[in-house]
Amino acid sequence: MGRWRTILSAAGCAGVVAGLAGQAGPTSGAPPHYVVAEATIEPLARPMAGGNTVLRVRFSKGTRPPARIPYAIEGGTVVLADDGTGVDARAGDGVYTALGSLDLVAFRDRLVRLSRSQTAMPLRTYRTRAKVETAARLDPSQFTAGQQFQYEPWGDPAAISTSRSLLVRHLNVVEDATRTRASCGQASMGVWSFGYLMEQMANTPVTGITAAQFTRQWLDTWMTDQVVNGWTVKKRTLMQEKILDGWIAASGGPGLPLDLSRAPFKLLAIVNRIDLRHQGAYGGSSGGELRFVFEVVPEDTCLPGRAFQVILEFGVPASGCVHQHAYAQQWKNLDTLLLGSPAYNAALEAITQQVVVAGAGMGKANGSALNQLRVNSNLLDDTGDGLDWELRQFVIDPVSHHLKMSTISQTPDKTLRGSGRVAQYVNANEAAVLADDYVVPLAYPSTQKFRAGGFYAYGSAWPVTGITSPEARHRFALNTCDGCHTKETDTVFSHVKRAPFGATAQLSGFMTGIWASDGEHLTPDHYFDDLERRALDLETFLGASCFTAPLDLPLFASH
Repeated sequence: MGRWRTILSAAGCAGVVAGLAGQAGPTSGAPPHYVVAEATIEPLARPMAGGNTVLRVRFSKGTRPPARIPYAIEGGTVVLADDGTGVDARAGDGVYTALGSLDLVAFRDRLVRLSRSQTAMPLRTYRTRAKVETAARLDPSQFTAGQQFQYEPWGDPAAISTSRSLLVRHLNVVEDATRTRASCGQASMGVWSFGYLMEQMANTPVTGITAAQFTRQWLDTWMTDQVVNGWTVKKRTLMQEKILDGWIAASGGPGLPLDLSRAPFKLLAIVNRIDLRHQGAYGGSSGGELRFVFEVVPEDTCLPGRAFQVILEFGVPASGCVHQHAYAQQWKNLDTLLLGSPAYNAALEAITQQVVVAGAGMGKANGSALNQLRVNSNLLDDTGDGLDWELRQFVIDPVSHHLKMSTISQTPDKTLRGSGRVAQYVNANEAAVLADDYVVPLAYPSTQKFRAGGFYAYGSAWPVTGITSPEARHRFALNTCDGCHTKETDTVFSHVKRAPFGATAQLSGFMTGIWASDGEHLTPDHYFDDLERRALDLETFLGASCFTAPLDLPLFASH
């Protein structure tokens, strides 16, 4: 695969990131995650009652799973156990054993195909979001009956069409006149339009709040200072002139509700983020996220000159490996259809509708599957000045049923950039930061407010002062919202770029392949290609049986 300048440790054959590192959703109710250090698969010479394969797993030190871990597979339930019963040799020896059925012919054939492919790679090539050299190899000849085959997940990212199955930007899709706005001035309440999605989130029959009220209350938050986690996020009153006034006029004038079909938002991309799924083998309750990226295109200019992007991020209601597999296969099936054709768009609509319709988020606020809504913007003054770049994040309040500002995922407040508190936190949690296994707390230390309420800054990296490990500094900075969107990935503001009607949105180098120097120039350059990483994750997941699902490595990164 060539030699990569960044060579980082990737201990163990696979891992499951504990917690929700980088994920914006709440941590309560998250399924358990146990980090796998090594694993073997032994095909039995003579099948036993209950299966033809023995899976043995040793979890990393510091991980304390229960003695029995049941999980669902295609044909029922299996149990990874360290209790000395069944095929487990000895209780408490740290080796968890499960007996299950595996299609041995298909498994061996896949090993052979992957070993011969020039583009296949182990999943831990992207153990973090940067590509690393692993020196790993596959030897299918070692997979024989009665032998313990040292196993780690491999995949072939070239087998996934990123433009069809991961990040869809084709104009026949994002400007499909039957499903969203195809031109400036066109009214639309199609299933991919901004208005339709806001209508589903408002869920008027349940909440009593109209979509117009829901949307107007959200936009009005820019008109006054907002206090989030004790931080004051200053008002940006150009919202009225640059976005609201034109929309109000298009809706019939002041005093009338906003006409959601005339929402001045253009769809840029529909994004499959199944790589954010909860670990399916342990009963994960989410199949990752489905995202819609919009930009403001005011009716008076019809040009995307004002930097105001809105990302709607819905949690996919797919619980457990079997259901997650089925959802992932729907995306993979899009590879067989002509991108932007009527058949393709219909199939994509079938995928998105099961996630975004009112009621899809059972047990969540408004019955909406929305995890969070994010906004990347400047002052709406057309200057493009990086110093006024701001990111805001919103969730649906289960009490008011409206969108309210929430803290920014994995990001301390900007005023703490040069403070000792950030260094103290990173040093105290160095192992977790290096493993991408942490959640930036609301307060640190003790009750001192820490996580940001809103964020605006550009042009400098999260500082190294006081942080012991340069690599931990980089990992921490990369997982902050501003680090991911600026210095750590050599990006300017957004990964999906603005585009006028009739033009395909371009992507950042972070998405398509780029060498980025460390923000403080203390670690080697890092190579990023996030679409390849996501393709590797999807192909590996689809190519694995749910029996081996405990060995996969979903990377819980939100950006």
